[in-house]
Amino acid sequence: MEDKRNGNHIYAQHINGNGELLWEENGVLIGTGENPRIIRNSDGTYYIFWTNDKILAQRIGDDGIGWWSEGGVEVYNSGVQDDYEVVDVDDGVVVVFSNNNIYAQKIYKNGTLDPSFPLTITTDKDLPQGALEEQYNLRIGAVGGNGERFTWQIVEGNLPEGLSLNSTTGIISGIPAELGTFNFTISASDGVSTAQKQFRLFVQIDTGMEIFDIGEYPAVAKGNSYLVVTRESIVGHTSSYIYCQFFDDNGYKDGDKMTIYENDTVGRLNVAYNPVNNKYLIVFKGGEYPDYKLYGIFIDGETHQAGDAFVIMDENCRYPDVEVNPQNGNFLVVASEDKYGGKWKGIVLNKDGQPQTEIFDIGEKSGWPYNCSIAFNPDNQEFLVSYTYGSNKYIWGRILKNDGILEDEKELASSSFYIGNCKLTYNQKTKKYFVVYYISTQCRILGRVINSDGTPSGEPFYISKTELDEHCGGNVATTSSGNTYAFWGDRSDENGEYDIDSLYIYAQKIGENGSEFEEDYLLTPYTGLKYTPIAVEGNTDDNLLVLWKSKEGSSYKVYGVFYNPSSSEKGDINGDEEIDISDVILCLRQAIGLDPVNIDLADMNNDGVVDISDVILILRKAIGLD
Repeated sequence: MEDKRNGNHIYAQHINGNGELLWEENGVLIGTGENPRIIRNSDGTYYIFWTNDKILAQRIGDDGIGWWSEGGVEVYNSGVQDDYEVVDVDDGVVVVFSNNNIYAQKIYKNGTLDPSFPLTITTDKDLPQGALEEQYNLRIGAVGGNGERFTWQIVEGNLPEGLSLNSTTGIISGIPAELGTFNFTISASDGVSTAQKQFRLFVQIDTGMEIFDIGEYPAVAKGNSYLVVTRESIVGHTSSYIYCQFFDDNGYKDGDKMTIYENDTVGRLNVAYNPVNNKYLIVFKGGEYPDYKLYGIFIDGETHQAGDAFVIMDENCRYPDVEVNPQNGNFLVVASEDKYGGKWKGIVLNKDGQPQTEIFDIGEKSGWPYNCSIAFNPDNQEFLVSYTYGSNKYIWGRILKNDGILEDEKELASSSFYIGNCKLTYNQKTKKYFVVYYISTQCRILGRVINSDGTPSGEPFYISKTELDEHCGGNVATTSSGNTYAFWGDRSDENGEYDIDSLYIYAQKIGENGSEFEEDYLLTPYTGLKYTPIAVEGNTDDNLLVLWKSKEGSSYKVYGVFYNPSSSEKGDINGDEEIDISDVILCLRQAIGLDPVNIDLADMNNDGVVDISDVILILRKAIGLD
């Protein structure tokens, strides 16, 4: 039957003599198109044909599962009129059709036009990404061989926990319970010949949150749970909203998504967690037109209940940031006046939101205030605030000391081009700050080490090892064990080639003298537009939770993953952060089949296999030749 409920999709259903449905309740999806034809072959299987500016075909068994490539195989690939006929023959089906002239074509039982075509797995290497808590279902397709039904198995690597491969149908299904990138090899056999192919599956956190503006990004804070916050601001002074979702330490949703605020306008927001009273503070521009103010809302970390919105600054301020002193529970809130040449202003609140200082000026320059960031230094009990203006080429900073004294303004970085977003972090191990920032004209991400007194340490440096088209600003975070990592979006794919249709999220480890990974680490190995990564401490001493937004339809969906840096650098197979002879031996064991293959770390030349050439490349690194 043909289903037109959601476009021209072709469905099939098997009904027995008693009128009972034998396949899925709503039929099995065969492909996209129209004018379906079905014929039962003498071998007991069904051949289904349809048109979609070409003639396509699929073979299915009595179980309703396809045998050939998902979406069908081409019988004829040019324009075809609607009227065509199919005829069963011993070793396949003959199709008769017209395209001004009358044509005939035979498709064999192996799904090709050639009975001797070799068995070939046709599904793309990169499988559609999966998500925690969401059902995954994908059939691996193949054609060729002798036309018998394939049997399937995983011969190298592993699927994520929660997924399994059906050896008869080739369907990968289940609910993923493990995050990250998984590489594995699947084989298909028709009883005579065998084919293998390597696949990659990325499993992420689907937060269920949306973002509605290209310049917007989610906010996140880590307490006993992770709190992700987004906004929806409706043009025209109608209702706008703030949404919140809690997640546990494994990335699973903790309760339902909440709407905690509704009013005419909600501006860009931020959130911080206070361990002193187990509360989160969200800061944002809100209110009724034209009487906008800077507001705050507390959310209880235990009950997840939101308090009432309260005024932090009784004036029209925007682009706020908030950071907490985890020892005394005081918050520093910084925001800018919403006007050209507007001042950056700050205020200190106690754990309950009561002002501990008057509102004070932090900086004032020409241009529109653009971005600020705050980092807390627990060693000196003080905050460093960085801030920028849209038409300037500088990042300025000021330290707010524990006694409330605001130190003199310092120039943290400058450029001959305009500087976009900047983000600060403090590293207790090095006792220094690090600022990452975006040069919009060059489309490059830079970073600079900042001493604890707010003075620059060394020169700025490029974060990325590539020079393609970096986008979406940059972000930086430090693990609880004291390692700092930067994140950004880039048009560069994993082969270093420009991809106009995609943005990928990359990571790089930051040291005192620059980026430490020899290659940027690709965090999201799949196509599509992914923007504005943000990161917070993860669920172990040396990992981070990274979130980003992906363009889907008219809005952006927020996804994430736990990034485990210790397994990031290629060649460091044993994860000891050094490439030495032990890594060479481990790679050799993989190359000769003694150990399971780890494509991420051992495939040095990115050819999809681990062999002696990869052993040689790791050896060259180990002895200092590369």
